[in-house]
Amino acid sequence: MFSTYVYHLGSGCDSTVTLDLTVNHTVTNAIAGATCTYYIWDGSYYNESGEYTKTYTAANGCDSVVTLTLTVSQSLTTAISDTACGSYTWDGVAYASSGAYTKTFQSVDGCDTKTNYRLSM
Repeated sequence: MFSTYVYHLGSGCDSTVTLDLTVNHTVTNAIAGATCTYYIWDGSYYNESGEYTKTYTAANGCDSVVTLTLTVSQSLTTAISDTACGSYTWDGVAYASSGAYTKTFQSVDGCDTKTNYRLSM
């Protein structure tokens, strides 16, 4: 914003002082991020949900404040044990022998969820 202010000196003199003033404002931005493990923003590593703020110098020479609102959803691992006779079907796959099996599913927030299944025949 540019403004001109004029000040007349008293005492009957014809002196005038003019101030041309430019006021630059702080630039503020907000961004949102979501991840399943970690997030790297401007060289910094974040692995917890929260609000993080960084201050930069804008082109106009004023502060530029950027706030990151980050959501971190951790992956989940579940262990299940079961006993079966003959064969066992889990998630559409038939198993005929004892063993440890692992399947990876996607949770509602898009993160990997691992299920470790120990089957005894």
